[in-house]
Amino acid sequence: MKAIETVYNGFRFRSRLEARWAVFFDELGLVYQYESEGYDLGKFGWYLPDFWLPDVRGGLLVEIKPFGKWDNHPMFEYLEEAHNSKNWEVLNKYCSNFIVLSGDPWVNLNGDTSSSAYSGQAYGDFPYYWCVCPCCGRFGIEWEGYGNRVCGGYCVKEGIDTRRDERLVLAYTAARQARFEHQST
Repeated sequence: MKAIETVYNGFRFRSRLEARWAVFFDELGLVYQYESEGYDLGKFGWYLPDFWLPDVRGGLLVEIKPFGKWDNHPMFEYLEEAHNSKNWEVLNKYCSNFIVLSGDPWVNLNGDTSSSAYSGQAYGDFPYYWCVCPCCGRFGIEWEGYGNRVCGGYCVKEGIDTRRDERLVLAYTAARQARFEHQST
């Protein structure tokens, strides 16, 4: 099935899925750039990330893929080769700063977040969920939705799952309910 280009917030997204994630980011007040800069991955080709989130995890490259289509991304191959060759410069630059969001942003009626992410940190580390720091209220995406990791300093001792925070649920709901005019190209 061909993706439908979608105009939202002044951007022409390549798909409705990308536009829905933009709605999610807007609802949370997260600053984002869409397809702002490409990267040469050598023999793996060029990579143009869908989003750059400068205020999440010290700057986060985000790739949006339909549910279940994350595992053949060239960035994972690039990072695996860098790991095998001990290319610390590449690993330090991209590992914790690259993530694939798989599927629509949504929460089911039980409050479980069903949109999960795969991190470049371990070449497919899974699952990462959107969460909120219980101390300062900043949004982030962390392993198992542990919000205490958002600020990097583990502001509380115990792992606190904050992926069901009301603000996140509202952002998921807004993204799922967004309607876009059909745009002809």
